[in-house]
Amino acid sequence: MIRTGSRNTNGRRSRKYTVFFFCLIISAIGWFLTALAGSYTEVVYFRLRYENLPEQLAVSGSYSDSLKATVKTSGYTLTGLKYGTQSNELALDFSRFTHKGKKLFYITSQEVSDLIAKQFPSISVVKLFPDSLFLNFEQRITKKVPVKADLKISYDADYGQADSIRIKPVFVTITGPKDEVEQTAFIATEPIARTDLDKTLSEKVPLTLAPGLVFSDSTVSVEIPVEAFSEKVIELDVTAVNLPQKSAAEINPKKVTLKFSAPEAMLEKLKPEDFRAVIDASKRTKRKSDMRIIIAKKPAFVKLLGISPAKTEVKIK
Repeated sequence: MIRTGSRNTNGRRSRKYTVFFFCLIISAIGWFLTALAGSYTEVVYFRLRYENLPEQLAVSGSYSDSLKATVKTSGYTLTGLKYGTQSNELALDFSRFTHKGKKLFYITSQEVSDLIAKQFPSISVVKLFPDSLFLNFEQRITKKVPVKADLKISYDADYGQADSIRIKPVFVTITGPKDEVEQTAFIATEPIARTDLDKTLSEKVPLTLAPGLVFSDSTVSVEIPVEAFSEKVIELDVTAVNLPQKSAAEINPKKVTLKFSAPEAMLEKLKPEDFRAVIDASKRTKRKSDMRIIIAKKPAFVKLLGISPAKTEVKIK
C-alpha cells in the first residue's frame, strides 16, 4: 500500500511539471508572436536586379548590386528579410528612369522609395544609402577569348605530365562593355591544386567570371594526361652559339652525358637528335674559360635530371 501511494504522488507531480512547462512554452510563443507584430526601425539590404537595360549598351565601371536602407516595418517582415524567408530582391526597370544623354542613367531616392513601397507594401523607407543611383553605359560588344588553366600541380616522383592539357571548350564568348571586353585577353579557370599527382586528372572547373561580363560558359572540362616516367641516359655533342663573326670555338670536353626522364610510351623513341647541348659564347669572359652547358632543345614533357660534366673549357679563336 505504501508503494502504491508513492507511485500516485510521483505521477501527480510529473503531470504538474508537464502542465507547467506546456504553459511556459505557450506563453513564450505568445510573447514572440506579439513582439513580431510590433513595429521596428532597422537597417536592411536589398539585392538589386536590373531590368530592361538599353539595347547594345552595357553597364561600365563599378556599380551597386545592393542597396542599404533604414526602414520601418513589422517584426514579421524584418525577420523574413534578414533570414531569407522573404525575398529581398528589388527590381529596377530602366525603361521608367531618367537618363542624361544616351549613356548615363540616374535613379533618385524618391523613385527608389516608390519602388520599395510598391514591391514591399508593408515597408516604410526612412533613409537610403546611397540616396541616388548613377549608372554609366558603354557600347556592348562580343568576342571569343581562349581559356587558360590555372594550375598549382605537383607530381609524384615517378610520374609527370605526358601530353598537352586538354580544355573544352578551348574558347568562350564574352559580352560586355567595349573597354572591358577589349582588355580581356583570356579567361582563367579557378585554381586547380593537386600534390603528388600519379594519374590522369579530368574534371569540370569553374571559370573566374568577371563582374559586368556575360559568359557563354561558366565551367570548362580540363584533362591533364599523367603517366609513369622512366629514366634514360644519352651522349650529346656540345656546340657553340653566339660566336663573334669569323670566330671558332674549341670545346673540351666536347661531349656530355645527359640524364633525363620521360613518359614510358615515348622513351624508346627519343634520340640524341631530339636534344641540343650548347655554350653561349657571348657570356664568356677573359677571366674564365669554363662555361656552363645549356640544354637549348628538348622534347616536350621530358624532365632533365642532370648533365655531366656541367661545365666545359672553351677557347675562342
